Formats: sequence, structure tokens, C-alpha cells
Amino acid sequence: MYLPVQRADAPQANAAPKPTAAAAGRRMFYKYLLSFVLVLLLPIGLLGYYGKLQVSGLIQHYVDKSNQDMLNQLKESVDARLLEMNQIAARIAGNPNLTPYAVTKDAYSAYLTKPLLDYKISNDFIHELLYYVRGEPLLYSSVSTYRLSSFINDIYQYKNWTESAFRRDLDTMVKPILRTAEEVTFMSAAKESLVSYLLPLPLGSQHPYGTVLFLIKEASLLGYLKNEELGRSGNTIIFDERGRIVTYSKGEQGLDKEMLQQQLAPDGEIFSIASLGGSRYYVNRLKSELTGWSYVTVSPIEAVMQPIRQALVQWLRILVAILLLGGAVILILMKVNYEPIRALLASHRELGLKVERSRSALREHLLMGLLRGEIGSREELEEREGEAGLRFPYSSFVVLLAEIPEDDPAWRTLVTAQMTASGEEGLVVYGKESMDSGRIGFVACTSLPEETFARWLKQTHERLHVEAGRKTITVGVGRFYEQLDQIGRSFIEASTAIDYKLIRGAGEVIPFRDIATGQAYRYSDNTQQMEQVGYLFREGKTEQLIQVLQQIAERINRGGTPLFAARFLCYDIIHAVAKAVESLKQEFPELTERFPDVMTLMEFHTVEELVQRISDSCIELCKAIEQHQRRPAERQLAEMLAYLQTHYADSSFSVQRLAEHLSLSTSYISRMFKEHTGQTILEYMHAIRIAEAKRLLAETDAPVKEIVASVGYYDTSSFIRKFKFAVGVTPGEYRKTARMEAGSR
Repeated sequence: MYLPVQRADAPQANAAPKPTAAAAGRRMFYKYLLSFVLVLLLPIGLLGYYGKLQVSGLIQHYVDKSNQDMLNQLKESVDARLLEMNQIAARIAGNPNLTPYAVTKDAYSAYLTKPLLDYKISNDFIHELLYYVRGEPLLYSSVSTYRLSSFINDIYQYKNWTESAFRRDLDTMVKPILRTAEEVTFMSAAKESLVSYLLPLPLGSQHPYGTVLFLIKEASLLGYLKNEELGRSGNTIIFDERGRIVTYSKGEQGLDKEMLQQQLAPDGEIFSIASLGGSRYYVNRLKSELTGWSYVTVSPIEAVMQPIRQALVQWLRILVAILLLGGAVILILMKVNYEPIRALLASHRELGLKVERSRSALREHLLMGLLRGEIGSREELEEREGEAGLRFPYSSFVVLLAEIPEDDPAWRTLVTAQMTASGEEGLVVYGKESMDSGRIGFVACTSLPEETFARWLKQTHERLHVEAGRKTITVGVGRFYEQLDQIGRSFIEASTAIDYKLIRGAGEVIPFRDIATGQAYRYSDNTQQMEQVGYLFREGKTEQLIQVLQQIAERINRGGTPLFAARFLCYDIIHAVAKAVESLKQEFPELTERFPDVMTLMEFHTVEELVQRISDSCIELCKAIEQHQRRPAERQLAEMLAYLQTHYADSSFSVQRLAEHLSLSTSYISRMFKEHTGQTILEYMHAIRIAEAKRLLAETDAPVKEIVASVGYYDTSSFIRKFKFAVGVTPGEYRKTARMEAGSR
């Protein structure tokens, strides 16, 4: 801010009054007041926070101890009752008056058993006790004798225990069965929640002759809790050894059974804090070593901490007063520091303008990175697209190249505007303007089916022709890819499609899939060779890399490979080496500047020139790396890979022979190969042989038996089985399909 300058000869009446000593003192007073307030706030805040932590810790300790005592009491009570039921079953099994013969020999004998079954008189824990002799139609209890069908259908009606399941459990069980608490209708009237406990007679026998059924009221399981205060909120749950809820109590702010079963684990820390149903709870656990059951309490922290909040009300009032004073202090600070903040904001606005001006360059750089296949992950793309102001929300990508006869800037702008203004749901298109003269590149991100996309492109192309008049626009279309690092391949395909305008005619939309689908797929399966190229490049193995590249070049020349297929193969080489370059970027930052990108592939018109350029670059960089990097283990791996590539036709190959060749043990090379490649040596060798067999089947007329021998197998039938398992079809079917694809070109 600029202040007006007072002239020396101006009238003193107009002069600003000089600050008095009192005003200066007030300013000093306020500065010191601010300092004292800040010094006061800091210790008060720290003391308040420390006090809150101390009180919270004491509350947690109290909750933990109280709940553990309650759970221990509950565990001992329930364990004792379960032990009593097992003892009752043992006494019934040992009572001579309750043997199957004694009970079933006549009606009078069955009547005499009733007093003997009245074990529940001394145990109010048991609601009802029933005795069943397997194969018989009756159930014996302390009050009556029931027919099975009448008991399960009329007396005790279970919601989820059918008559057939009831009979099956009584007749076939050999181990104790516990049915968790469930609603049971008694005599079609009263409803009761019962836990059913079945024990075979005798216990531990593999061929029991009877079954004892204990019916226990759910409420009686938790009726031994004496700590009523903790039972008023939250839950107390009993889990059986299988993690099922046997029974539970629900107090105020407690959770439902279904939520507890889904979100609460019976096993875990003795005391912990858990989030259940959107709220936080103290959780205590105790496990019985006798039965394997778990006893858990869940107490809402909100309810437990309520007394603390009441105790802190007075303290909060004081803090409110301090905060009001702090607000006044903040207002003073804002006024004092207004000018520096305004200057900072102005600086930020200027920086924002600079960023906006650089958006165009960032956009071009991002699109070029996609076309070159330099962006390999969605995370990297999302990070860079925000900076460039672009958005790629869909899963599929395809590259378009538009060729116009005249390099007119206005015409290029019109074509770019029409192509990028798609207006189609599920499609965004961005133009790459700085391409070769006469061509404009487009990267389309879409979720549309290919047929729908083709219709949109046709309509856009027709609209451009209407506006162009006599001008022709040829559009090459690559294939759709979901992998970001394959966008460069789509660019090559679009460029290749444009080259076919001499055959298809200028001014057309030429999809690559319509002109070379068979060959394109046929030359795309080079995964293992590309892995070897990348590995040799990283390790700086120049001589071995030269051999592999020469093999690739000889394969291209021998097979009469078309230019576009050679471009694909070289793109795979570039892609493999690019991954290696990325991993070595920090150690060799100059690598990315010395290696050709996907755009270089469009500058050559013969296979020999193309392969030679890639080979020269690989060798040049490989030699640089070789001088810095030598790793014994990976050098041995490279030797193994090279040996496998040159000996796959040897039917006598074995891991032992490979180990002898390297002067290493078989266990060492097997383990090292698996660690570095993820495959065993024999799996890798099998993959090489299958790939070579596929090539021979597609490119030669040699009999299958001859091909089998040439790839290192001696048993034709065994090879056919392995080939079908790996490829999905027999060798004959594969050859027929390959011939049909070649004939359709």
C-alpha cells in the first residue's frame, strides 16, 4: 500500500496528528496482552488434554475389571450347569432301571421310569428333561410320555426344527449337539425362547443306544448375573465353541443378535474397543477352557463416559470463556497480518494463471505419453490427468488418426473440434495436434461397444465431409485395448490402417481389424522372448541380446513378415526395453533420451531398417549398462534361458544336464529359476516347445509327427494331450484354424 507524501510546506492543520505516548503505550499493552493470553492457553489446553486422558484411562480400567469379574462369574455358573447335565446323562446311562430293555419291555415299566428321570428337581437350570431310546416311538420325561410326532408338532413346536430333522438328530447323533436359543411355542399357546442340548447315551460311545434332551430357558443362562448396573446398557453374549450365539442379553443402547453375530468375533483381545453399528463399544472377552464357550460383554462408550462429561461441565464453561477471548485475539491477528496475507494470495493467483497457461503443454505431454505407451498404471494416469485438465473415466482406449490433404490450421482446428465434441454418453475424445504434417491423432476413452463406437465415428466422418466440401478426410482406427501400455499398439494399428488408403480408397474410415486381424494376432505372442530381451537388457548382456535380436530379425525375414507385423514386433521390443529402462531410470537417467519410442516406428518403410534401428539402440544401451552392472545369480539365469532357447529340440534334455552344463547343483538352479521366473525349468521348457510347435503348424506343411520330434518330444500321443491342455485344441485343429485365418486375408 502506498501512502500519500506530506509536503514540507503544507499547512500543519492538514498534517496527520503524531501518535501520542498514550497511544503507543496502548499498542504495547495489547501486544503483551496477546502474548500472555497465548502463554496461558497453551498450558491450560495441555492440562485439560492430559486430565481427559487420565480420567478415560481410569474409566477403561474400571470397565475392564468390572466386566471381567461379571464374565468370570457367568462362566463358572454356566460351566457348572453344563457339567451337571453331563453328569445327569452319565447317571441315566448307568442306571439299570433305565436301560432300553427296562424302559420298553411293557407299559408299566415305562411308567416306573418317570420318577427316575426327575433329575431336574434339584436343578432349576433345566426346564425339561427327556429320555429317548433309539428306534422307539416314545419320549420319556419327568411329567409324561410323548410320541415323537406329538411332542415336536403339538407340545413343543420349534420354528426351525422339523419332525424329520428331530428324529434324525435323536437317532443318529454320536456327539453332543447344541441348538442355540430359538423361539418355541408350547401347546400352541405360550412362546418361550429355549436352548436345546442333546447328549448321546452312553457318552463317548460310537454306537449309542439313546439320547437325552435338555430344554433350557434362555433367560436362565444369564440369570446368574449379579452386576445389574453393567447389565443396563450394552449386551452380554454367550458364544458356543463354533462361534454361534447361544444366548444374549440386550440392555439400553444394546445391539441386535444379527448384528452381533456378523460384526463381533468371539475370539480376540481380552479388552478392546470396537466399532459396531456405527458406534464405539468397550468389548470384554473370556473363554472357558472346559467347554470352549466364549463370554463377551459389549458396553457403549457413550453411556460409560456419561459421568465424565457431567464432571467436566464446569471445566468446559471455563474453556468457553477462554475460547471467546481467543476469538478476540484471532481477530486482532487477522487485522495485523492482513497485508502479508493479501500479498500471499495475490502471489497464489499469479501462480494459478501460470499453471493455467501451461495446461496446454501438459495436455500435449500426457497424450504423447499415452501414444508412446509410457503410462503403465491407472494410478499414474489419474495423477497426471488432473494436472492436464483431462479425464479418462472409462476402461477401453482406442487411437484414431485423421489425415487431411491440406495442412490448413483452420481446417485442422475444425476437424479437431468435430472429433472431440462427441456428445455421446460413455465416450470422451482428445486430440493430439502436434503430429506429422497432414495428420491429427485422437485418443478415445470409452465404455461403448465397438459397434456403437463405429456408428458414432461414421456419423462424425459424414458430417465432416459435408462441411469439407471437396476435401477428403481419411481416418485410421486402431483396435480397442484396456491396458494403458497397449495404447501405443493401437496407434501403430491406426497408422497402418491409414497406409491402406491406396487400397481401400481415400476419404474412408479404415478400421485396422478389417485389414489384418489374422496376421496381427499371429505375430503378437512373443511374451517369453520379450521377457528375455528385457532381462538381458537390464543385465547388460550385449552378446546374448544381439543373438536374440538376430533370431527375431531372421524370423521376420524368413516368414515374409509384412511391415505392420514387424512394427508390432518392434513395438513389443520397445515395450520390453521401456520397462527395463524405467527400472534403471535413477541409475541411468540418460536412457530414456537415447532409446526410440513408438513414433520412431512410423519413420521406416522396410523391415530391415526398422529392426536394425531397434537393435542398434538396444545394443548401445546394453553396452552402457554392462559396464556398471553384473549380478552373478542373474547372469546364471540368463545362461539358463539361453541354454533352454537353444536346446528345446533335444528330447534328452533334463534339469540334471542343465546343472552339469552350468557346474551347479540341480536344487540350486531349480530354486533360483523358480524365484526369478515364477515357473519351474520344465514348465518353461514346455512353454517354449508349445510356442515353436504352434509356429511350425501355422507356417509349414510338416506332419505332426515330424513337428513333435523337432520340438524335443518323442511320444506323439503324449504331445497331443499336452498341446490340447495348453492351447485348448489338438494340433490338427490348430493348423486348420490357422490356415483358415491366413486364407481370409
